[in-house]
Amino acid sequence: MITIEANIQAYRKIKHMTQAELAEQLHVSRQTISKWELDKSTPSIEYLVQLSQKLNVTLDQLVIKTGSKFEKIVGTIKTNAYLFYTKKNKFRNPLLKC
Repeated sequence: MITIEANIQAYRKIKHMTQAELAEQLHVSRQTISKWELDKSTPSIEYLVQLSQKLNVTLDQLVIKTGSKFEKIVGTIKTNAYLFYTKKNKFRNPLLKC
């Protein structure tokens, strides 16, 4: 299930914005954006409204999963995160042995 945190990250990447750039526009820290994207905290409704404006999406688009371009970006983000994690931690999945 696609959640708000994935939506924030995906739409931010569509706009080619860094966490720091979005944070500056919202007058919050980069760490706040990171916490939202990692589901360690949830933006208030006021910030959800501001996020939708800065990311040029509706509130519905921000909180509900949408179209195929979006799904592709979220899939890419998840794949890149997995690859980064596995390389960083030298994790090997026994189910993927060749």
